[in-house]
Amino acid sequence: LSTAAGSLGMLRSIRDGALAGGAKEPVVIPETIDNRPENARYGQLGYGFRLIFDLEDWFNAGMSPAELRQALTDYFENERGSLPRGMLTIRTINNHDTVVEHGRADRRFGIGLQRALMGVCCVVDGVPMIYHEQEVGSYEWFRWLFWGRRSVPEMCRGAADYLAVKAPPEVFTVLRTLNGKHAVGLVNLSPTAVEADIELPADVIPKRGATLGDFAGLRALRVEGTRFRWPLGPYQTSIIAVGSNRMAPRERHRPESTSDVPPEGRLSVEKSEGGVRFEAEGMRG
Repeated sequence: LSTAAGSLGMLRSIRDGALAGGAKEPVVIPETIDNRPENARYGQLGYGFRLIFDLEDWFNAGMSPAELRQALTDYFENERGSLPRGMLTIRTINNHDTVVEHGRADRRFGIGLQRALMGVCCVVDGVPMIYHEQEVGSYEWFRWLFWGRRSVPEMCRGAADYLAVKAPPEVFTVLRTLNGKHAVGLVNLSPTAVEADIELPADVIPKRGATLGDFAGLRALRVEGTRFRWPLGPYQTSIIAVGSNRMAPRERHRPESTSDVPPEGRLSVEKSEGGVRFEAEGMRG
């Protein structure tokens, strides 16, 4: 009890100090493995440690893409409704502990799976975050993914249902709903392309049909029913806005590359006088 009281007292002091210093809405993030409900009184944003450590265990266990998808679905569905009203959680796959012990996420999971897991972090309920230097090699891809998420309000603030959308076993799914509008998140956790047969709940698609606009893949599909086929490349994420008046963003917003699988390239490194000389993708330094 004394430990809990001390922690809460510290959080309160931090918050009150920020308010006294002129901050209008200070955000306090308690560094705890689990999102303890009592912390929500002063720290409205959970750290998200549990998912970070679970991902490490699941990956080391050699899970197949379908098994990983099931583990992720169970995790988020079990968490749904368990947090105090208004409390959010940081969604990330890396932190200072895992970097020190295991190295950066792209080295542990591979660049493709790292991008897919960050795709999951962008479509679930919470606040996606990349850890320092995680953007190396994926900067444009992260920038594009986050832009797509911000473009769909339902994906940022909507209620989440992780069981509502039917898809192949290797595809993570979530249905987000806000003010009667819907968005669908699809993430292929497999290194191979998937022709995904998708089924949505009956009330998601109006009887007159709807346009599905993918804000992460720049494509649109007109559907008349709740079942449709949606191709997903290896480790690809789709952020789909549902509605007859919703269209995918214009081509001019696309970065130079949105590939979910990085191109093959050669990297050579050799010692030289006064430092190290490298050559990669035609660049030298």
